[in-house]
Amino acid sequence: MSLKRADQIALLKVVRDFTDTGKWNGMFTYPNCGWDLCQSGLVTEDKKITTAGRAALYLMGEGDDPLPESKASQEFAIPVEGSA
Repeated sequence: MSLKRADQIALLKVVRDFTDTGKWNGMFTYPNCGWDLCQSGLVTEDKKITTAGRAALYLMGEGDDPLPESKASQEFAIPVEGSA
């Protein structure tokens, strides 16, 4: 795993914990790591994790599913080229 990716995952976990508890576990990361997470939509500028950030951690096996279970379903269809 690259240093950049490892730092982003670690900082995302720190921001999640800060959002949940209000306690900041300061850590050293590469320059602008936090800004990269903001630009990706995973973290807000005031150091709060977004739903997308929680979903990213969930998909890596690092957190709970941030979305409530849904009783409804939505079908998505991708049109096939040449079909009407």
